[in-house]
This record gives sequence, C-alpha cells and structure tokens, in this order.
Amino acid sequence: MLPREHGSWAMVVAPALVGWAAAAGGSAAAGALFALALFGAFLARTPLTVLVADPSDARARGWLAVYAAAAAAGLAGLVAFYGRRGLLPLGAAGATVMAASLWYTARKRAMSEAHELL
Repeated sequence: MLPREHGSWAMVVAPALVGWAAAAGGSAAAGALFALALFGAFLARTPLTVLVADPSDARARGWLAVYAAAAAAGLAGLVAFYGRRGLLPLGAAGATVMAASLWYTARKRAMSEAHELL
C-alpha cells in the first residue's frame, strides 16, 4: 500500500537529501535510521487515509502496523544511539498535521483550500 501522488515522493526525498548533504553526509547508520523513521511516517499516511474511509479494512491495518513500526524503530534508534531528542517535537508537529489532514479527509473536505494549505 503505497501513496499514489507522484509528487509526494519528491516532497519527502528532496529535503531529506538536501539536509543530509548540508550536514556533510554524517553517519551512514544515523542516515539509515532517519530514512527508516521518515519513510515509515510518510508511508503510514496512505493506510491511515484508507482506515478513515473504512475502519474495518484489515489490509490497511496490517500495512499501518508495518509502517508505524518502521517509523518508531527509526526514531527510537536516533534517540537512543545518537541522542536526537530534538526530533521528538518535530515528530509531534508532524503527527498533529497528519491528524488535521485525516480530520479533513473524514469530513470529505480533502480538496478544500484549508486542507491544501495544511
């Protein structure tokens, strides 16, 4: 279960690559953990959106579990091994935006101006 929006991949990958380049590469292990957390969170949006429409969708629940576990593992590794606690508020902000997006989606307002600005 992958996102269908072709531009969404570039919106995730490009800033991550620019950030890593600006940090002069950094540790490959830290980069891998960050990629795991980033893509886990990014990919979780699709099954979450499906579950808003159909909470009984077992396939979406399964993929959500996989993606959420990947995001949690990546974030936990960054915090535990690299002390990157500063990512926690960023993750909380991202979760808030995702919750707001799901709220618009549940109310059939996913194409509204407010949701697009979000």
